[in-house]
Amino acid sequence: MKENGLCHRAALQPDAQHMEFAFLELNPETGVVDMRVQLPDMEIRNDVEIEVANWTLFDFDLASFTVATPHLDNPPEGFGFGMALLWAEPSTQDPFFWMGEVTAEHVGQGERLGAITDEYLLTGSAFENDLSTGKEGRLWLAADDGHVVDAIMPVPIHPG
Repeated sequence: MKENGLCHRAALQPDAQHMEFAFLELNPETGVVDMRVQLPDMEIRNDVEIEVANWTLFDFDLASFTVATPHLDNPPEGFGFGMALLWAEPSTQDPFFWMGEVTAEHVGQGERLGAITDEYLLTGSAFENDLSTGKEGRLWLAADDGHVVDAIMPVPIHPG
């Protein structure tokens, strides 16, 4: 959920209730996002400077990204974006950090998970951090409306 530059992360509970536990707030003047995560036994706070205007928060299951991809100007020409990661591990010195940039190169169209999709090869500096297990990923966007159908990334989305 996003309200007035504040983004909330919630966990679903019984009876469709939700419990908010993570909060991100962007300061548009500085480009810095402040993060607060409330875990059952502790709170984690950190901030990160966002280096490009077109970015996504990688660890929120690409939720912000799939809202943006239907609005790409010309997806077959490829596109670029930046990624930040919230690594909510209590022992991590810098739990919220700028991963880097990603280039999405269109490699073709086909079927993926029962949908006709545009496939992209993902490369870039976002895959060059200590958590990375490789240098490239794959992304499949629905050909009809552009939402994310599937993604394979060489970086884990959260601890464990």
